[in-house]
Amino acid sequence: MSAYSQYKDKIRYRAEILEETIDELKNPVLAGEPAASMWRGYLGGVLDSLKDPLLRIAVVGPVKSGKSTLINAMLGEDLLKRGAGIVTSFITRVVTGDRVSGWVELKSWRQINAEVNASLRMLPVFSEREGPEEDLDLRNPEDRNRIVFWLDKMKSGWLHTRGSIDPNFLFLERCLDGYELVEVDLGPEPCRVAFDRSNIGSHQYYAGDESRSVYVRDIEIAYPSSWLGDRIELADCQGSDSPNLAHFEMLQHYLLGSHFIVYVISSRSGLREADFKLLDLIKSLKMFPQTLFVLNLDFDIHNDRDDVERIVERVRSELGWIVPDPPLSAHSALFQLLKQTPDKSPKADRRHFKVWKESKGLAKSTESGWSDFRRDLSDRICNRRAEILLGCGLSRLGMIASNVLDTVCARQSALSMDMSAMTERAVKLRSRHLALQSTLQNLADTVSGLNQSVKGELDARVAGWLDPTKGTIIREALDLTEQFPAGSSGSGGFSDFGRLIRDYYGYYLEFRRNLSRHLVEKVNLRILQFSMEQESFLKDRLRKASEELWAFFDTALADYRREIPGVPPEKDAEQPRPEFDPFRPGEIVPPCFSAFLQRNSLGRSILFLKFGITSFPNILSGLRALVYRKNDAACGENFFGRAWELARDETKNELLRAFSDFREKLVVQFLHRLVDEGCIGLLEEFRARAEMAQVNFAGMLELNSLEGEERRAAAETLARSRQIAEAMIEDIEAIRREIRNGCEAPRVEDGPAGKERGK
Repeated sequence: MSAYSQYKDKIRYRAEILEETIDELKNPVLAGEPAASMWRGYLGGVLDSLKDPLLRIAVVGPVKSGKSTLINAMLGEDLLKRGAGIVTSFITRVVTGDRVSGWVELKSWRQINAEVNASLRMLPVFSEREGPEEDLDLRNPEDRNRIVFWLDKMKSGWLHTRGSIDPNFLFLERCLDGYELVEVDLGPEPCRVAFDRSNIGSHQYYAGDESRSVYVRDIEIAYPSSWLGDRIELADCQGSDSPNLAHFEMLQHYLLGSHFIVYVISSRSGLREADFKLLDLIKSLKMFPQTLFVLNLDFDIHNDRDDVERIVERVRSELGWIVPDPPLSAHSALFQLLKQTPDKSPKADRRHFKVWKESKGLAKSTESGWSDFRRDLSDRICNRRAEILLGCGLSRLGMIASNVLDTVCARQSALSMDMSAMTERAVKLRSRHLALQSTLQNLADTVSGLNQSVKGELDARVAGWLDPTKGTIIREALDLTEQFPAGSSGSGGFSDFGRLIRDYYGYYLEFRRNLSRHLVEKVNLRILQFSMEQESFLKDRLRKASEELWAFFDTALADYRREIPGVPPEKDAEQPRPEFDPFRPGEIVPPCFSAFLQRNSLGRSILFLKFGITSFPNILSGLRALVYRKNDAACGENFFGRAWELARDETKNELLRAFSDFREKLVVQFLHRLVDEGCIGLLEEFRARAEMAQVNFAGMLELNSLEGEERRAAAETLARSRQIAEAMIEDIEAIRREIRNGCEAPRVEDGPAGKERGK
C-alpha cells in the first residue's frame, strides 16, 4: 500500500505544481482567466480521483468456517461477534477509515410484520388457522399468543424439514424472544442506532444475538487498518450452507458488486458440498482471478506442522478440480487475533494460545501463511487502485499539461509574429475550430446511433434467451413444476377433511420450497452467467467502436493543433488516449431472479380463492356426488388430484409473470443502463479533449504589443511555464509506465517538474 500512496503523492504533487503555473498564466495577456478557470476545474477532477474509491471484499465460506474471526484478525480487534447464527438476514460490513464509528439500522414495524406473516404462511400448521385471515401484528399480544400456539403445534410434528430445522420456525421464535428487548427502539420507519469509539462494542447487542438481530436491517462499522488502507469494505457474508434461501440470494447479490473475494475454508471439515455450490457461483461470475483462498487452521485438531501440510495439500488438490493453481494460504485466524489482543481475550482463549505458541512448528506455519495472505491481498488492492489512478487522474492530468503547453507555445509564438501573420493564423485556427466542433457533433450522433443499435442487439439476445417456448431457462422451470409428483391425500381420505386440507397445504409448501431452491440456486446462477456474457459482449462492442471513433477524432484534433502557432508537429504523436473503461465493476449489477415463491407464499383461503373455490361448503357441495359413487379414500384422492392440478397451473402462471417482469428489469435496470453509462463516458472524453484543445487568441494582440520590462516578464513567465509543462508530460509518462509495470515503490523521488518547481 505504500507504493500506491507514493503514486498518489506524485500525482497530487504535480497537480499542485500545475496549479501554481496556471495561477501565473491567468493574466489576460498570457492565457487569461477563462482558460485558467477551465484548467482549475479539470484539476479539481484530478484531485477528486485521488480520493480512495471504495473497494469491496466479500469474506465468504460455509457456516462456522471462521469468517468473522478472520475479519477480526485482519482488523487486529475482536470486533465482530464470532460464531454468529443462521437466522439473521443481513451482511455485516466493516469499512476501514481514520476513525471508529458505526451504526445499526433497525427494521420498521411494517417490514417486520410483513416478514412475520410471510414466514407464518410457510408453516404447514398455518393451514389449520381459523377465523378471518387478516395479517398479524407482532405488537398485538393476542397475535403473539397465536404465533406461540402455532409454533407449539409445529414442534409436535413439523419442526424438521429435510433434516434441518425450518428457518421460518426459527425466525418466528427469535422474533418472539427478542420482542421485549427491542420494541422501544423500533418505529414506523427504519431507524439507526449510532456508535462511536467509546461504545462501538455495543453493536453486538443488536447484531451478536439472534433474538435481537432478526430486527436488524443493515449494519456498518468504521474501523482503521494501517495495512489495508482506507475505504476498504470487509463484508462478513452469511454461510453458503445456510438453510435460508434468502441468505444465498443475498450473497449472490453482494458478490456482483465485489472487487475481491476471500474464501474461507475450515481445516476441520475441508471442502464440503456447500463449498462446491459457492465455487460454481464464483466461477459463473468469472471472479476466480479476484479470489484468495484461506485455509483457516484449527490447531485443536492438528498435532504438528506435518499434519498442517497434509491438510493444505489435500485442500489445494481438491480446489484444483475447479480452480487452476488456486492462491491458497493457510493460517489460524484465531491465533493471529489472540496474538494481537493478548489482554482482551477470554481466559480460555489465552490458554489455547499459550499451548499453540509453544508448538514451534504450528506457530511458524501460521505466521508464514498469515504473512503470505496479507502481502497477496495488499498487492491486489494496490494494483486495483493504481489502475483507477491510471485511468482517471493521470490521464486527465496529462491532458491538462498538454493543453497548457499548447497555449504557452502559441503565446510565445505570438511575441515574434507580425500582425498580418497573426491575423492569418487566427482565421485558419477559427476554421479548424469549426471543423473540430463539427467532428464532435458527428461523434455525438454516431455514439447516439451506437447506443440504440447496441440496445437493440441486447434486447434481441434477452428476448431469445427468455422466450417461454424456445428459451431453455423458462422451459426447465415449467418442466420442474409439471414433473413434481401430485402426491397423496394420505390414509384419512375424504372422511377426515381437515387432515386432507392440511396434507394438501403442507405438500403445496414443499412444492414451492423445492421450486424456490431451483430458482435461487440454478436459475439465478444461469442468469448471472448470461448477464456477465452480455456485459462482456457490450464492453467488446464499445471498445471496438471507441477505437474507430478515436481514430476519427484524433485526425480532426491533429489538424486543429497544426494550426496552433509554435506547437511542434511531432507533439501530435504525444497525445495518449485515455484508459477507456466503459463502466467499473460493482457500480451497475444485474438483478437477481427473486425467490418470490417463498416470500409471497399464499395462505390457505387465498389459495382456494385464486382457484375459484370460495368456501368449504362449496367444496363439499361440489364433491357430494363423488361420495355416493366412490369410496371415501377415492374421493379424497380425487379432490387432492384436482386441487393439485389447479395449484400447479397457478404456479406456472406466476412463473411466467415473474419471468416477464424480470426480463423488463434485466433490460432496463441493467443492460440499458450499462449502454447509457458507456456511451456517456465515451462522449464526455471527446468533449473534454475538444474543449481542452482549443487555444483562444484573445489577448494575443495585447501580448504582441507589450514592450520593455512587461514584454520581458511575460516572455520569462511563458518560458518557465513551458519548461514545467514539458517536464510534467515526461513525468506523467514515467509514472504511467511504473504503474503498468506493477505496484513497486518508485525509485525516483522527484522528476524534472519537481526540480523546476524548486527553481
